[in-house]
Order: sequence, then C-alpha cells, then structure tokens
Amino acid sequence: MRYRYLILITLALSALAPGITTLPVMDRQEAQFAQVSRALALSDEAIDPSDQQGEQFRSLSGFHWVQAATLRLSRQEDASEIWVYRVPSVLAAALASVALAWAGLPLLGPRAATIAGGIIATLLIVQTEARLAKADAALLLASVLAMGGLFRAYLTTIPLKTVILFWTAIAAGLFLDGPVILLPIIGATLWFWILEGKPIWLNRLRPVQGLALTAVVLLPWYGPAMLDGETTFAAVVFAETQEGQGWRLGSHALTFWFTFWPWSVLAPLTMVWTWRHRNKRLVHLVAAWCLPAWIMLECMPTKMPQDTLLLYPGLILLVAATAHALLKGHIQLSGWPLRLGRAAFLVVFFALISLALIGPYRLGTGQSLAAWLIAGSITTTALIALAALRRNRARAALALIGTTGVSTAIFLATLGLPRMETLWLAERMTQATRTENCLIGPVALVGFQHPSAGFLLGRDTTSMDVAGAKMALAVGDVAAAWMPEPPANRPVEHGGTMITGVDFANRRKVQLYLHVSPHARDQICPTEKD
Repeated sequence: MRYRYLILITLALSALAPGITTLPVMDRQEAQFAQVSRALALSDEAIDPSDQQGEQFRSLSGFHWVQAATLRLSRQEDASEIWVYRVPSVLAAALASVALAWAGLPLLGPRAATIAGGIIATLLIVQTEARLAKADAALLLASVLAMGGLFRAYLTTIPLKTVILFWTAIAAGLFLDGPVILLPIIGATLWFWILEGKPIWLNRLRPVQGLALTAVVLLPWYGPAMLDGETTFAAVVFAETQEGQGWRLGSHALTFWFTFWPWSVLAPLTMVWTWRHRNKRLVHLVAAWCLPAWIMLECMPTKMPQDTLLLYPGLILLVAATAHALLKGHIQLSGWPLRLGRAAFLVVFFALISLALIGPYRLGTGQSLAAWLIAGSITTTALIALAALRRNRARAALALIGTTGVSTAIFLATLGLPRMETLWLAERMTQATRTENCLIGPVALVGFQHPSAGFLLGRDTTSMDVAGAKMALAVGDVAAAWMPEPPANRPVEHGGTMITGVDFANRRKVQLYLHVSPHARDQICPTEKD
C-alpha cells in the first residue's frame, strides 16, 4: 500500500492546493484564526497573547499554535498574506486522504480503500475547508486516524504503534478543537455497547495508559490556561461549540446533498447497496461511526455545514464499496438511483458554475472569456461523466466525476469568487491604503470593523468611533482611517478615495472613505491628486 499512499497524497495536494493564494480572506472565522495565530507567532506568551487592541484571547484552538509554528518556520511571523495560514489546512486534508485509505484497508481491501482516499480529497466540503485557515481540516485528519484505530481494535488485537496512534489522534483532536473529536468515538462505543454488550475489546486500546498519554500531551498547553484564575477549562475547549446557526431538525440531511458533492451522485445507489449488504461488518461499523453522532448533531440547537465533516469518512467507505462493486460489475446504476443521483449532481453543479460565472457580473466587473471557456470544458466533463455512468462505464465515470469535483472547486477559488470584488471590502481597502505611498502608521476602522480588514491592514489596525478616529487623525496617532463619511479636506472628486461594496455578513451596502492624517505625509507628497 505504500506506493498507493504516495500516489494519494500527491494527487490530493494537486487537487487541494490551487486557489489558496487567490481566494480572498473569508470573514469572519478565518480572519480571526489568522489574527490569533499571528499574535502567537509574534508573542512571547504561549498561552495568552494579545490581539491588535491589546486584549487577551481567552479561548485558543491548538490549530493556532500549528499556524504560528508555520509562520515561524517560514520566517513570516507578521505575514498578512492569508495563504501562509492556509498551508497547514491543505497538508492536513491531503494527509486525511491517506489516513482514510489506511482506516478502510481492513474493511475494504487495498483497491476500494484507495478509492475511498481519493474520494475524500474531491468532496466539496473538504475542498472548501482545505482552503481556509481554520482547524476543521486538521480535525478531520485526527478523527480519521482515531476511528481507524478504534475499528482495528474492534476487529482484532492491535500492535502498540496503533494504540499510540489512536491516543495521539485523540489528544490532537482535543488540542485542535476541544471535545468535538469525541462525538463519533462515544457514539460508536455506545452503539456497540447497546447491540453487543459490554465492549471489553476496548481494553486492546489500553485506556489507562492512553489517558495518561493524552494528559501528557495536553497539560503543557492547557494546564497554564486552566490554572489562570480568569480562564476556565470550558472557555478553552468549548469555545468553538458556541458558534453556529439555529437551523431546524434535518438540516444536516439536506445540506448533505451539497457538501457531499460530487459523490452525492452515487448516494442513492449506495443506499441500495448498503441495504442489500446490511449484515456485512462494514455496514455495521459505518453505522456505529455515523448514526449516533448524526442524530446528536441534528438535535443540537446550533448547526454549521461542516459539523458533519467528521462523519463523512464513514459514509465515504460505503460509497467506495459501492464504486468498487460498480467497477467489478456486481451492481449497475439504473432506475431511480440513477435519476435521483443525476438530479442531485446537476443541481449543485450548475449552482456552482452559475455562481462562478454570473456572480462577477452582479458583484464585480464581469467575467473573462477564458473563464467562460474553462466553465464550458468543466461542464462537458460533467456531462460525459454522467453519460458514462448511465452506460455503466464505471472506470471512466468515476475518474471524470472526481475530475469534475476538483476542477469546479479550483475554478471557484481562482476565477469565480475572487472576481466578486464587491464582497471583498477588506481586500480593496488594503489595496487602496497601500496606494497611499506616504502613509506610515496604523489605520483606524470606523463602521466596518470586520476581522478580515484588521488582519489584512496589519496587526496595528484599531477600531474606533467617529469622534475617536477624528481626534486620532488630528494628532497623528493613526496614519489613516476608513470611515462612512467623506473627508472635508479631500473630497472624492479631488482625489479622495472611496469604496463601495456589500457586507456579506449582513448583506448590507457599505460605503467607506479614506481619511488621511496630515501628520502621516512627507513634505514631498502631494495632498491632492491632479
């Protein structure tokens, strides 16, 4: 399997890395992650670094330390280029591809396990999270390794290295994002306990020694935070669980058809295959992985689309088994599974392509001819994939489906979303500020105080109200300020800078003007543009 792992990680990196330099900073969580990581990289405080306003962060994800280490290794501690912060996510998502092939090996065999590893790197949700500077991709990797170790312990006696890998993955998951990683593990354990009785096979994982190892890994990081009088353990490890939206019961089942694209095309056939083979060990284990945790997630009052990401590897194992059966001719795609899968595939595909092509006309200056030509080629690939699937040419169909998923995500990240300039106010504010060559000093934000603007404009950026910003400009405490009202001494018609756009967090129109402090200009710099 080693050469298969090498091929998988090479293909995964090729599929996931394009676009990390072109995709703008996505408000608001990604920018906040990057700000904290930059503060960690620049601070001597390993637990409570200060942010741009001098306040202390009271809840840290371990992924901040991973990003901070990346900044230090690359000697870019003060970087404002978001792609540097995204590198750990890309690497983690690529390694998750190899990890799933390893986890699925005793259940599927080498060929189908390799298919599973390839599928996970092409999923829309993984393609998205790999290009964002957040902890989700790294948490996915830790979860796959932990579940792989759990299932191997369930199946047979495991070597010490697998035990160490299991508990290291648990510790890494707790380090990255608190108790989220425990959800599928606890759910699977309860499933086995209810259906089979006391899970004495858990002793193969050496829980006493494993918990000690976990404590040794976590205490150097979370120990000082817990001993801090103002920082509680809950604040450290449960902070991320407070975010989300109040979606209704069944929301995750509906968003599955979008986030699991393009392999949602095989979801109906996988349902049929799973029911026919419901007595197989694979189905039993995947049910333990996914069903209890999915039910718990559906019952939670707040939900995010990526909440079910840790459960998708289990579903991918079923899809890979179905795909392998297609390749061997043991099953054919026809009837209602073909019609439903094709419809689900096309709805999401055309929604994504339309977003990339029409969005720049509605929210930017338009789309290039090259983009239309590339979109046409991707569409052709998608249609050929569906035709091959209908004719049961499984090998060509599976390859083209994966190609469609990867090329669509890259198209969005490189030629679609970046051209919707109206949405990326922080990017345009930063560019406009840098054109003022004479500005030396921090920038104040008034009215638009999103983390993306603070991250891109530099760690000295500060938020103020109108009165405070005018005073700071007058005395030279800030070099410039972005405010919703025009400057009296330099109106737009005489060379002043104004940008308009849409705050996609609340879909409101925003109009901002650049105010420049008279103390920030060199004597040789003009005060007005001719």
